Amino acid sequence: MYYRYIRNQKSGYCVDNRSDDTDGLALWQAICHESALAQLFRLKDA
Repeated sequence: MYYRYIRNQKSGYCVDNRSDDTDGLALWQAICHESALAQLFRLKDA
């Protein structure tokens, strides 16, 4: 199982989880940090 950063190719920013609450998850773009666990997402096959 792999976790990945989702990076915007144009801005270079990563998708980030704004809060610890996963109900009503709020996402935004932030500067990518390798130590930011909120920026790691597990992608599932469709």
